[in-house]
Amino acid sequence: MPDDPKANANAKPGAAPDRLRPTIIEPPAKREKRQNDATPIRHAGTPTVTTPTAIPGVARKRIAVSPADMTRLSPGVSSRTAARAVWLVESFVAEGAGDRHVTPWGRGAQQRHAALISEGLAPSDDGVLIRTRGHVGRIVEILETIDVEATCDGRRAPLLALFEAPSGRIDSPRKLTVARAELAGLIDLTRAALDPLRTLEAALCDHSRRIDETRVEIEAAALGALFLSEHLATSRPELSRRFLQREMSLTQSAVEIRGGQFERDSQVEDARALIATIQDVVLATLVSWLGDMAIRASRRPATTEVAELRSRLRAILRKLAP
Repeated sequence: MPDDPKANANAKPGAAPDRLRPTIIEPPAKREKRQNDATPIRHAGTPTVTTPTAIPGVARKRIAVSPADMTRLSPGVSSRTAARAVWLVESFVAEGAGDRHVTPWGRGAQQRHAALISEGLAPSDDGVLIRTRGHVGRIVEILETIDVEATCDGRRAPLLALFEAPSGRIDSPRKLTVARAELAGLIDLTRAALDPLRTLEAALCDHSRRIDETRVEIEAAALGALFLSEHLATSRPELSRRFLQREMSLTQSAVEIRGGQFERDSQVEDARALIATIQDVVLATLVSWLGDMAIRASRRPATTEVAELRSRLRAILRKLAP
């Protein structure tokens, strides 16, 4: 039963209270979360997100340039080269630029070109081209000495052929047999050279392609340097002169690359032509002709057959001629 407040008020001083009453302490008021609290509440496992800090500075100004500007400076320039030149100019910051920014301009492409030229000596010097040309040349030498009419002439007695005077011509079935043995070995050598020749052709094509890529980079850098030289002529005359010097150096490199294009194309074409000669002439037409020649030389062929063999031999020699 609850205590009577009146009874407690009338109690005598010093008298013990009827029962003990607990002390009640009110809990502190909860702190309300401020909506604009700058400190976010982090939960376990939540990654920390760093907010960007605004630092006052000078906004970077891009140089206004377009492919049309490059076409004006170099009529006939490819769209690929013009686009790269525009990108280079847009990447350049004129504010605070000095000689240390001009010196490396396009130099990386020049260095890559020099490395490719040194590397290109290895494929072009590969002995497979020289050896295979030598095999084909020897085939031509043998074929040029074959006298079709004399070899197919069955009137010569076999016994007399053993005592025939030595000559540089193949004019008997016996000499043709010896020549065919050497030709068979040469044909096998050219067949074995096909895969190395294809590998060489692919390497030369790739090498030429990489050099052409550096040419585009160098020409774009030269065009960009020329544009910047013109753009900075009034505001930064010294920097303008330095860019003009870089343009001259880069243009010289590009001219050298274009000058070597004919040689690179010739190397690729030589390998490609040799592969085609082996596949189409040596391994097909020549092998077929040698078989027919051996069969008809063993008997006395008709005049028309001899004429046909002679005509086919001449056609083979024309195709094998360097």
